[in-house]
Order: sequence, then structure tokens, then C-alpha cells
Amino acid sequence: MPTRITYKKAILEVLSQRDPVTRLLPIPCTTTALGGSSGVTIISSQLIRGLGGSVSGNRYDGRFFEIIELVASGPPIGEESVAQDGQFGSATGALATSPAFTLQVQTATDFLVYPKGFSPMDLESAIDAVMRLTDAPQAWYPSIFDDADFLEDDLTNWVQVLTPTTREFVITAPNILQGERALHIVADEADAGAQSNAAEVTEGQQLVISIHVQVAVGSAKIQLWNETAGEEIKAVTVDEQEHAEVRFMVAVPADCEQVSIRFLGTANLDEFYVSPYIIGQPQTDREYAAPSWMRQNNIEKAFSLPQGVASEDADSYIALSRRIRDSVSYRLSRSERDVTPQRVSVRAVGGQPTGFLVHRALSALSADTSTSPLDQDYVVARALQNLFERRQDAEWRHWRGRANELAKTHGYGKRAIQVTPNGQVGV
Repeated sequence: MPTRITYKKAILEVLSQRDPVTRLLPIPCTTTALGGSSGVTIISSQLIRGLGGSVSGNRYDGRFFEIIELVASGPPIGEESVAQDGQFGSATGALATSPAFTLQVQTATDFLVYPKGFSPMDLESAIDAVMRLTDAPQAWYPSIFDDADFLEDDLTNWVQVLTPTTREFVITAPNILQGERALHIVADEADAGAQSNAAEVTEGQQLVISIHVQVAVGSAKIQLWNETAGEEIKAVTVDEQEHAEVRFMVAVPADCEQVSIRFLGTANLDEFYVSPYIIGQPQTDREYAAPSWMRQNNIEKAFSLPQGVASEDADSYIALSRRIRDSVSYRLSRSERDVTPQRVSVRAVGGQPTGFLVHRALSALSADTSTSPLDQDYVVARALQNLFERRQDAEWRHWRGRANELAKTHGYGKRAIQVTPNGQVGV
């Protein structure tokens, strides 16, 4: 997926052409010698491009420089500085900057040179606006278990059982079936792993449990645990190296008030990955707290998730091997003065969990290395629209049209397709 650096470089490909100095430079530039020990100097023979024999110490005055690669003990990614007036040495490509970089700039370090009038903050603000105002498709499943989509990225929601060697979130694509991250477990003994927070249930209630797991070494045990009595309700063990779905229905035992879901190894060195979504739904109607971003107008559809083709282990199936079924009934209620202002009511009809396809705004990127699922061309076009519109540059209309076309192509939500009320204004 593209990073914020990727977006910045693509945006600068356009903006740099508007500056007679930066239009001559590669994107990115690379240092060709070790900078000054104090961090003040950055050196690159590429900065000499287009001089034609003339010498101008003011060539880069007022332009921002940003480090986009960490090399050895050099400055961190994202550190920026501004060229000092009249301090460019055209003979060596050495440039004094202010403030000084925190560490000596190393040889072969990639960096960006910004056109005059633009800064890294300008581009980051424009990109963040795109993230906040673009509603991208996303699945969401109500569940009795907290953090069922792992979006909180917080291991305190998935505490250890015994002392597993590894309990971590990972973002390696081959290990993630759905969602943004997977829970990685390496056991150091039988029944070591992780478990959810306790979830409240009603005695006699029929629960549908659906978990996707990929085993790397040994086996994984998915266990529904009776928190009230401190004993197992049901467990399923799988050993598939391909993603498998563990699904079962079970009645809540008498006198059981709380349950948790556990992901456990069966022996020392068992290793596996659990992908979202951690689904626990009763077969009868139940209300769930709906996310604050969820509205009736950003729900594309509700669907049921049928169990896949049966696998070799009991209560396990080939993950996502059957099509979802549309037109599932649900009720979304809203009362803004309530502590929990939005609730959604669904049930797992016929043992099939209910999910939603929604359009949701993305989070702002927190660092240059942060990734986004949004199409690169779309983000670049919408960010350029934002940058030019803020400067009252008429070119913003061109980029708005381009961004609207790409938003439709990629199925982004209504807010991503901007319409000018007066059609003549947007020509």
C-alpha cells in the first residue's frame, strides 16, 4: 500500500514543474557526500543541475528539504529544514540549512526538495484532508467481543493466557485474511496464547462463533471459555496452513454470565495467526453499540456470512469459500443524548453471522511511513485540488474533476465525489 512518502513524491512531480529550480531536480534527490558533522550541511551533486556554469548562492533560498530515508546514523525520516539564504555552494553541491538536522546527513540519503511556497506541512495537511473526507468501503461485524476488528491495535484487549513466547499484532499481508492486522501467537507450552475481554451473555442463549485462523507450525485451538465457572464450553483445533474458519454454535451453559474467546497453542512452538473479525453473535436479536461513524446513509448493505466448504477438521471450513448473502434485516437506532447514541440490532439467522458493508472515512496518516489503502492517483488528485484551492489557483478545478472520476472508479463514498452547485463554476 502507498505510504505518505509515496503520496508526497507523486504530488511533488506536479508541483515541482511550477518552480524553475525544482523542475530540474529528480524526485527524490540523493546525497552524494557526507554532510557536515553539525548537521547543518546537506551535499548532493544533483543540486548543481541546470547551473550552466553560473554561480548562484541564492539558488535554493526559502525552499524546504525533507529527509525520506534513514541511512545508518543519519537524521530520521520526516526531519525537515530550510535552505539558508545565499548558502549554496554550486561547486560542490553543498547547502547550509536551518535549523540544523539533528544528526549528520549520511551519503546516499534520499531527500525531497520542495518548490518555493510549499512545505512538508502543506502536503501533509492536504493528504490528511483527503483521508478524513473520503468514505472508503469497509466490512464491519457486530460482535459480543471487544475490539473484534483489532482496529484499536491494543494488546491489553487480548491478554496473554499463561506465558506465550510471542503475542503481537502484525501487518504482514500473507498472514491477514481480512482487516488491517492479525494477532500472532507462538506458544511455549500447551494452552498458552491470548484471550478476549469477558463478554456478557444470557444463559441458554445460542451463540454463533466465527474465527479465521492460519497455522504456521503445529496446531491452534479456538476455545470458548466460561468466565463465570472458569471452564471450557467448547474448543476446536485446526492445523491448516491456509486460512481456515472455525465456526460453531453452542448454548450458553446454566449459571454462565460471561464468556471469553481464547486462541491457544496445543504444544510448545505452535505458531498461528488470527485475523479479524472475531465474531460472536446470538441467534436471537441483540443490540450492539454501533460505531460513532456509522450512519444509515453510509450503510451500503447488510449481509449474512455463510459457512464455507467443510475442511478436514470438525467445525472448520475453507475461509470465505461461499458468497455472502444480501438483504438481511437489521435495525439502526439513534438517540444523540444517550451515553451510547447509536445501536444496531441484528441476529445470526440460521447460524450465519450478520455483517455490514459500510463507507467509512479513513484515519489521518501519523507518519511518513504510514500506509493507506486509498488509490495513489486519487489521493494525489484530491490533495492537489486542496492545495490549489487554498491558494485560489484555478487549476484546482481540473484536479477536482480528475479526483471525482477516480472516486467513482474505486467506489469511494458520496463525500469523495464533490459537486459544484453552479455547473458553470466547475467548468
